[in-house]
Amino acid sequence: MIDTPFPVDLLNAVLDSLSADILPVIDKDSRFQLLMIINAIKIVTRQLSLSDANEKDEYLRLIELLQQEGTVEQLNMALSAKIASSSIDSGSSLLLDHLVKTTREKLAIDQPDYQSYRTL
Repeated sequence: MIDTPFPVDLLNAVLDSLSADILPVIDKDSRFQLLMIINAIKIVTRQLSLSDANEKDEYLRLIELLQQEGTVEQLNMALSAKIASSSIDSGSSLLLDHLVKTTREKLAIDQPDYQSYRTL
C-alpha cells in the first residue's frame, strides 16, 4: 500500500513555505542559514527522486564494463583498482561513457545548475 503524500511532496511543500513565506521576512543574519537549509532540502529531494534510477543505471554500466557481479560499492572499488593499476584502457569508450554518465547523474543531484554540468 502506498500512502500519500510522498516524502518528495512533503519536502517540496516545506521548500515552498520556506521560500515564499519565511525567506522574505527574516533578517539578513538568518537569511544565509535559511538558504543553506533550503539548499540541503533540495539536494535530499533530488536524491529521493533520482538515486534509485541512477544507481540501477550505474550498476548495469559497471557490470558491462567489468564483466563481473557485485554490489555497486564492490564494483566501484574493482573499477578504481583497475584504473589505478592501468589494467583497464583509460581510452575505452565504455569507461569514458560510464564516467561521464555517472558524473552527470551525481551533478543532477548535487549541483544541477552547475554550468559545466549543462555542457557535458
